[in-house]
Amino acid sequence: MADAEQNMNIITDADNEIWEAISGVGLVIDDDLIASDEQKEKEIKEINKIIDILESQNIPLITCNKIPNNDKLKKLRGVSFIILDWNLIGLGEEQKSEGIVGPQESSNDELNIEFLMKLKENFLLPVFILTNEEVDDIEEKLKKEKLIEENKPQFIFVKRKNALLKQDELKKCMIEWVKSSSPIYMLELLESKINSAKKDTFSMFYNMSPNWVNILYQQAVADKIDPVQDIFETIIRNIENRIVPLELDTTIQEKIKNDSDSITDDNTLKQEKFNVSSGRIMIKAEYIKKDIIDLDLGYLFYDEQKKEYLLNVTPTCSNINRGEKKPTYFIIKGLCVTDSDIDNQKKILIEQLNVGERTCLHNKISKETVVKSLLKNNQITKYYLTFISERDDIIRFKFKTLKSMEKKEMDDIVKNLKLVGKILPPFITDIQLHLSQYLIRQGLPRLPLP
Repeated sequence: MADAEQNMNIITDADNEIWEAISGVGLVIDDDLIASDEQKEKEIKEINKIIDILESQNIPLITCNKIPNNDKLKKLRGVSFIILDWNLIGLGEEQKSEGIVGPQESSNDELNIEFLMKLKENFLLPVFILTNEEVDDIEEKLKKEKLIEENKPQFIFVKRKNALLKQDELKKCMIEWVKSSSPIYMLELLESKINSAKKDTFSMFYNMSPNWVNILYQQAVADKIDPVQDIFETIIRNIENRIVPLELDTTIQEKIKNDSDSITDDNTLKQEKFNVSSGRIMIKAEYIKKDIIDLDLGYLFYDEQKKEYLLNVTPTCSNINRGEKKPTYFIIKGLCVTDSDIDNQKKILIEQLNVGERTCLHNKISKETVVKSLLKNNQITKYYLTFISERDDIIRFKFKTLKSMEKKEMDDIVKNLKLVGKILPPFITDIQLHLSQYLIRQGLPRLPLP
């Protein structure tokens, strides 16, 4: 038993790799950080001992004796973890007038919870709550506010103050926090790769010329294209192509596999599966952070009156304003595949079988099988997409509906339509490839030539 417990406390090489990916600047919030002369003469407080342990592990720390106000909270990018004293001492009116969010004893819990709510909305990082109260009491308060939920990865760890005095205790907690949730692990791993690629990209351009931004700007202006967008796309392309393939720790990979195998198909998970599958194909309208939608490639709209979809398939080079030549936009229309269409496709599948199979499978070909067959057989004249709308199982875009127009006409059309989302590569790229084959197909005579 003792050996098993000892093995659980051992930090492996794989754990150290995770730690290197997630460790960074820590924020410590504790009123004991400011002590009077009398207090300084006493024994060093526990929070100071915790800080000494963390600094001995080369972890940079930001310390403060009160909860940061909203303006400061927005500037906490790059913080890897937070240590919060649950029992902060109340602040005076003078400090309140300076914009400091300081809990009074009567509302200490409420303000702590408000702070944690804002952290949950804006950040994905672990918070260690230190207290001298009963841990279960605080956890119960957090459960009422759904800051701690059953059967879900937690980002809040409530501990007695002396718990983090153990060597590597915070390190072990953070590693287990990452390993407990595959999305958190993927995020942390991807962030480390992106940050490395970003640094390499900017270093490369700076070594080429300290004026690289100005040079790219001049070139874009000379080409009569949007210089800001061109610089942005140049940077993104370089970063994207520098990201090395992700390598998953074998323990994490096995956990992801086991968790995937344990997923059951109840109604809640069916909805979640639809949402995730939809996220692979497009960014839904509610997640597009734009007040004014640009008419870029991939934007999908829905006409409530005509019950049809409009997809922007405009190549990037066509919507560039080059002097007198105005941008040209291209759209294709899509309609929901009806039950009648599904039945017709089912008949086609049955006709492809031999007589014996037709008899056995006549009523056993599911709608899902038919939908999959449509998706696998996108034709030169049409293209099928699924997981776009909960209302429509599958949408068929017909290339013969292709229409070109100038920006004003495009604006007039889409302003009264509902934005569904933005179709992502490689799906929008595949649609464009099929469309190009449709446009350049060779016409053949009705009768064969002699």
